[in-house]
Amino acid sequence: MSNSIPAEATAVLDFWFGAPGTAEHGTKREAWFKKSPEFDASIRERFMPLWELARGGALTHWDAHPRSLLAYIVLCDQFPRNMFREDDRAYATDPHALAAAKRMVARYWDMAVTPVERTFIYLPYEHAENVVDQGESIVLFRAMNPDASPNSQLDYALRHQAVVRRFGRFPHRNAMVGRTSTPEELEFLKTPAAPY
Repeated sequence: MSNSIPAEATAVLDFWFGAPGTAEHGTKREAWFKKSPEFDASIRERFMPLWELARGGALTHWDAHPRSLLAYIVLCDQFPRNMFREDDRAYATDPHALAAAKRMVARYWDMAVTPVERTFIYLPYEHAENVVDQGESIVLFRAMNPDASPNSQLDYALRHQAVVRRFGRFPHRNAMVGRTSTPEELEFLKTPAAPY
């Protein structure tokens, strides 16, 4: 395993998690799960070309180190959700992110990063429209922290799993990706649980 990681991977990590030595480094950041046009624009401006490279399969060398693979997962799973809100590209690199997350877990590299960072290794499982991967997200998040109180990471994972178990997919993605919603899904989309 190489001891160095590409500068672009470091840029992704520093942007998302805060650079080492800064106040935000190692903390949970409000910007991650809050809709902000400014934050989304900053990701597009800085990282869109890099995301395009990842989408095209040009960043396979990021697989050589836990930190660069973590950066790849953030780039493929989190960044498109910010860059492409209300656009099917938001999910275009989900398969890349999930495959990378599975490699991290299989190599035990998820244990080589901080708990805050580890959350983003497990989120691709939670974002999968697949009951098996959803089940694995529960196992991973429960092992990290068994707290299932409201708004805990495990609570969110359980809610995502419930939607995929019920519908086999996330109904809120249907319009974006060109799928027809069933009558049951349309009723569900009117409820507060719909964003999941």
